[in-house]
Amino acid sequence: MKSMGLEPSDLIEEITFEREFRREFRPLSDLMEAEDKLTTQIWYGRKWGIIDAVESGREKRVPRAVWEAATSEQRRGMIIDEIWDGMIAAMKSAEQRYPEELGPWTDFEWGMLSGKLSAIRWMLGDEWDMLDT
Repeated sequence: MKSMGLEPSDLIEEITFEREFRREFRPLSDLMEAEDKLTTQIWYGRKWGIIDAVESGREKRVPRAVWEAATSEQRRGMIIDEIWDGMIAAMKSAEQRYPEELGPWTDFEWGMLSGKLSAIRWMLGDEWDMLDT
């Protein structure tokens, strides 16, 4: 056996590993918990784009009556006050659930989060690349 570069103990270890290795599947509850956390993390990160758009003046907060009276073209630059308020409340709730786990993310980290969410959702029955949040 030495001519093949394997010691007898190496061969025994390799055979033992192959015969005894068992992959343990994660329970559905673990997948659902991870999917919820990843969805929240991605959703939260995306909301900063809306906040930036409002703070920079690219979008405006408006009462529902103004939004309803606007054309579909005008609506693209608006967010309804009550939706804004709900978004901010939901973001605060996410901050309480996942303190220090909400970014900011590098491009690489965004890719990792998205890939993990896509894979888990695929395991749960969605199509690949289902990244709605």
